[in-house]
Amino acid sequence: DLVLLPSEPYRFRAKHVPELEALVPHAQVSLVDGEATSWYGSRAIAGILEVARLADELEALRRG
Repeated sequence: DLVLLPSEPYRFRAKHVPELEALVPHAQVSLVDGEATSWYGSRAIAGILEVARLADELEALRRG
């Protein structure tokens, strides 16, 4: 349902979004901060909040 494209360790960019949308047409594809979502420690807090925000956004889209 949700494909996250991080900026690290590989730097996904906006040009990659349509490619992934074509591969997984039923999913929402979003760019995310790789530092926040891939690193551990204090950066993980921001990553957890970002993923929660994206999950809320996806749920709102489903509801219409």
